[in-house]
Amino acid sequence: REENISWAALRDKGASQVLLLVRRTSNMSDRIGFDVCPECGWCLQGESVGRQATATHNRLMDRRTPCTGRVEKRSLWHLFRTNALELIPSPGIAGTADIRQWLITLKNALCRTAEIMINAAEGELDGFVSNNSLVIFDNVDGGVGYTRQVLNRIGEIEREMALNVLSCDCETGCPKCIFSSRRKMDVIRGDVNKKLIIPLCQSIIRASMPSRPLPSPVQKKESAFEALGAGIVQGNISCWVYRVND
Repeated sequence: REENISWAALRDKGASQVLLLVRRTSNMSDRIGFDVCPECGWCLQGESVGRQATATHNRLMDRRTPCTGRVEKRSLWHLFRTNALELIPSPGIAGTADIRQWLITLKNALCRTAEIMINAAEGELDGFVSNNSLVIFDNVDGGVGYTRQVLNRIGEIEREMALNVLSCDCETGCPKCIFSSRRKMDVIRGDVNKKLIIPLCQSIIRASMPSRPLPSPVQKKESAFEALGAGIVQGNISCWVYRVND
């Protein structure tokens, strides 16, 4: 099934396989895989991440004895079947913005609003960028039909998303309008910027609610709520990258 809205085409991908790879973070950057010694279990950590894989080390359980094992790159992953929805933006809709950052920002705004409207728990919708399109999926093994609800109610969801973004007084995004603790790696990497999708949100309101004036929030000093949100997204954590197969 496909659904067209003024700024994108939506395609129900049905049951799909999603591959999740665990990423590790160090100093606000992230990388795929872990440098592990298969002989003793020792792992490069902290400031050591990224050093030459042949780095010498002592045995993990006997720190005084040198280990002869060679450090190898290992990855943790989980493959599961779920429901997915592909959103293909109209050409030029992102303007001069970087299309990847625009789509990641849109993903965060759309997923946050949709989760509230379809009564999904935080983090049960997620997505990733693939070939200049956005794939949203049920982040639940087996799928529970959230993406189909998004497809059926996309008009309501896009309007509510636009109102949330335009009426919030933050500058680049906050937990009140876009941020989620379950998608905070997007924020840590600097991939979320509310300013990028404001033109889209304004066009959605103009098209769907022509008699309603556009919200024009007054910029204020950082509130305690925004300060808390900033604290939530700091620190070294694990995150996910995705791949989907039909």
